[in-house]
Amino acid sequence: MELLRLSIGALLAGLLWLQTAGAADGLQKELPKSVDLRPELDRFSLAPRQQGSRPTCSVFTVVGAIEFAVAKRQGADKTA
Repeated sequence: MELLRLSIGALLAGLLWLQTAGAADGLQKELPKSVDLRPELDRFSLAPRQQGSRPTCSVFTVVGAIEFAVAKRQGADKTA
């Protein structure tokens, strides 16, 4: 579970960073050493899921990143 959260967090941190920095400018900056995206995930009602004993962490990571991108693009946050 913690590995899944870290994987999703790392992927989403990279996506957020590229989105805010811009692809051309962003490649010259360093990524932050750590990012806590729990408030962002909570804002869009995206809770981590249990993968159980299945070896599907990369699937959960990709699906979580897609869900986050779609929710953000559609403006589906709870504060709006």
